[in-house]
Amino acid sequence: MRYRLRTLLITCLPLLAGWVQAPANEVAIAQVSSPVAVGVLDAATEPTTALEWTDLAFAIKDRAHFDVAQLPDRVRALEGKRVRLRGYFYLGTARQEVQEFLLLGEIDTRPTVAKFGAAPDELPIHQLAAVEMTAGKTAKFTQQPVAITGRLTFSMVRLDGRACLVFRIIADSVEPVQRRSGYGPALVGGC
Repeated sequence: MRYRLRTLLITCLPLLAGWVQAPANEVAIAQVSSPVAVGVLDAATEPTTALEWTDLAFAIKDRAHFDVAQLPDRVRALEGKRVRLRGYFYLGTARQEVQEFLLLGEIDTRPTVAKFGAAPDELPIHQLAAVEMTAGKTAKFTQQPVAITGRLTFSMVRLDGRACLVFRIIADSVEPVQRRSGYGPALVGGC
């Protein structure tokens, strides 16, 4: 699982950012709509929608045949909107200052996956998001919960032919927040 995670982090996140093209038959990525400009978001004039991970939840029958067009209308309506979402850095993050990382959902029940060696692709895809900081900004890694503010987009990443990631946030801020009673990360155990 550890090597699978490295493949996801090293291969998929640069693909989401559009830095490289996907190798044939390895990772397929589909940009669902026009790309959102990665620049400074105007926080003073644009409203921010506070989201919970339950707002992004949806049923999925088969990851092998999943397409972003199958997202519910209430989720697709959020595309391109400025949102604020709480979560946790994926523990596989290796550096203290990062420009891209995986965000685990902060959920109000027991972890969805709790086992040693668990990888993020074992989570439901609505409990995981790729985060890319806007130009010139970085986020400081922490094991505490964080609040991400930025623009929500959809970019589907497939790993071994299965959808493993669909949400992407182009963030202008990542700030530590207080733990909420009864809430925790969707994935525990790490690699």
